[in-house]
Amino acid sequence: MRVGVCQSPILFSEEDVLALARNAAQDISACSPGCPPDIGETPSPPLFLLPELLFGGFDYTHRRQWAERSEKLLPRLHSQCQELGIALAGTFWEEADKGLFNSMYLLDPARENPFRAYAKRHLFPLSEEDEHFTPGHKPPEIIDYHGLRLGFAICFELRFPEHFRILAAQDADLIAVSSQWPLVRGGHLSILCPARAVENQCFLLSVNGCGPSPYGDLAGNSRLDSPVGKNLFALGQSPESACIALPMGHLDKARSRFDTRRSPVYGVASL
Repeated sequence: MRVGVCQSPILFSEEDVLALARNAAQDISACSPGCPPDIGETPSPPLFLLPELLFGGFDYTHRRQWAERSEKLLPRLHSQCQELGIALAGTFWEEADKGLFNSMYLLDPARENPFRAYAKRHLFPLSEEDEHFTPGHKPPEIIDYHGLRLGFAICFELRFPEHFRILAAQDADLIAVSSQWPLVRGGHLSILCPARAVENQCFLLSVNGCGPSPYGDLAGNSRLDSPVGKNLFALGQSPESACIALPMGHLDKARSRFDTRRSPVYGVASL
């Protein structure tokens, strides 16, 4: 199972988003030779994670236009994933249920259509998300991605361990976090990402935007941390992609002697 990230500035053109996906597909050959992909009759499509609201960013003035443009872009991007043999996951503006949502979509070439996996529930007050977005209605759920138990979180939600406990209690193998995390708090990523991986005994894949945003420069620093506390890659602050085959043995190693994914004392917090 190969996973990766497309660390990128905010993009404002449909063609730029499609080009980013094409470039990611070309980067697959850069997968770490030290972590060979699983052997099977039908290899799963490599999954690349996109930064939060990659298309349009937090442009509240034109929010409904971005929702309309995203609705048109998603089928095109999904078709391209089918052509390239890759999967993408990322958040997009979405107008639905009489509200505007920051929605995570999974574009899996094995699916017929783009799949809405989750809508952000914890809205960040310092960027006025709570004034422009509707919080998602449903708690996070695990998705079966070609045998990988996959969960999602979005940016600010990295600060809420309860979100990750709910996914851990569903036996998450990998939790993917899509962000626009600012440079001023960039150091928090290097603390929270490995902590969430180790405490929940799963892989933690984090992608962040880079470059300017309405709320300051973005930190980059996208990374992948293993359930045994090993950093598998960490990027800088420039546009860059990374792809690696998950060393699935790290899951068994982390869980073989004790299990911290459920607490018999505290249970699972309800969000």
